[in-house]
Amino acid sequence: MSLEQQLGLQATPFETRAAFDEYFLKGVQQAQHEIWLADHDFSRWPLNQADVENALVRFLQTSRANRLRLLIQSIQPLQSQMPRFMRLFRNYGHAIECRNPPEHLANRFSEEYSLMIVDRIVLLRRFQRNSIRGVHEQQPSAVGLWVDQYESLWGESSSGLTGTVLGLGA
Repeated sequence: MSLEQQLGLQATPFETRAAFDEYFLKGVQQAQHEIWLADHDFSRWPLNQADVENALVRFLQTSRANRLRLLIQSIQPLQSQMPRFMRLFRNYGHAIECRNPPEHLANRFSEEYSLMIVDRIVLLRRFQRNSIRGVHEQQPSAVGLWVDQYESLWGESSSGLTGTVLGLGA
């Protein structure tokens, strides 16, 4: 048993698309209250996969209080390449909120933020948005630093994806 396992710390690096997608799906499946996502455009995320859509539907149907948050700089890939996610957004828009980072942080955001936080205790993070390499952590002290950064950025961000802009409204 490794020292990390003895201490109850779980940080697992990954280097493949399959591992990233698996950790993402697992995170959605174990979520109890909130899922926070951040990426430049989510074009390399498995948001359009049927199993992810089904897991997100289960998560959002479990409780009216469950929430999915997305920080996104460019919404075009979601709109044009992810019909499953857009259907989810249309059907559960009351529980999904998308925001854009402020202009003065846009460059830094694009390079540094490609992550998922689940219930403030699980972190899935890619080291660079153009690379699939990253880490999956279930270590409250490590996740807490990212929670603080996400909340700060969320507070400074403006409304992003909306049903009205996409023509999804009535």
